[in-house]
Amino acid sequence: MIKRSIKSLLGRLGYRLVPLDPLFNGGRAFELADRTLDWLRHQQDMLKHPAGMLTAGEMGSVPAISGGLFFRSSLCTAADFRHPEFKRWLTLLGEAPRLHRKIWEHVFIAAHVEAAGLLAPGNRGLGFGVGLEPLPSAFAKHGAAVLATDADVELAVNAGWAATGQHSKTAAELFQEKICDRESFDRLVEYETCDMNHISTHLRDFDFCWSSCSLEHLGSLAAGEAFIRNSLATLRPGGIAVHTTEYNISSNEETIDNNPSLNIFRRKDIEGIVSRLAKDGHSVAPVCFDVLSEPVDFFVDIPPYKSDAHLRLALGPFVCTSIGLVIQKSRS
Repeated sequence: MIKRSIKSLLGRLGYRLVPLDPLFNGGRAFELADRTLDWLRHQQDMLKHPAGMLTAGEMGSVPAISGGLFFRSSLCTAADFRHPEFKRWLTLLGEAPRLHRKIWEHVFIAAHVEAAGLLAPGNRGLGFGVGLEPLPSAFAKHGAAVLATDADVELAVNAGWAATGQHSKTAAELFQEKICDRESFDRLVEYETCDMNHISTHLRDFDFCWSSCSLEHLGSLAAGEAFIRNSLATLRPGGIAVHTTEYNISSNEETIDNNPSLNIFRRKDIEGIVSRLAKDGHSVAPVCFDVLSEPVDFFVDIPPYKSDAHLRLALGPFVCTSIGLVIQKSRS
């Protein structure tokens, strides 16, 4: 019955179901069949109400990036992983070819910074909540100077990030030999601690800044939005910010908010952020909410998240993925 319902909904959305054994033939993932139905119904409902969708005309564009990039959506989708440019960045980041949303986030950030012409000597980038990600090494390889930041050790230990290899406390920990040579890294990459809820006023005049799935851990959706806005203060006029975060596929109403460890943005939250940034004179790249590209996009990984396909995951009662926002600071 569940499979027939999903197949029917997919047909109305213009997709054909290719059976995925882990999803329909029992096992852990079967627990999420009802949830899959919920978010498919949500996608169908959004298509019935196009007036609620953000369009390029309503949002404008990012002048520093002419034309669209190869990403199929602002959401992580499987189709991106097969694009030659995506594969090029996989190599540059030293990543194995696997369907994981964290890899998608890193490529999304790097590709947009590159498209803005900022991965070159003389440009400065600021990374927030960098953990042990490969981006500082990759940006240094291209000649850009980087200030990588992360939370202080006490906060990282209390939040569990230190124990799971998601926190850094020195620049040396960020060096990845397979990406960048040591001399370039030591010359171009610096490190300091930073509270993303209270960004120091000495962090100013960077050409670009970024964060990868960090802003959802700041205590609330409002705090996440405040960080996005405050991150623009670290940029020179016309600078570029690229941020990725968790996105709630399941619902545009219910979500997790005011939680000290995790908060999940809905479509209406993203639309509100984009609208308010635009009103303040900033430019935001068009946001596409299409979440469906290939059958594997329907697979939902559940705790302890051991699947080879990790584009969708269960967070509490919700199915989530990653979304990326690209913002150019006002020049005035």
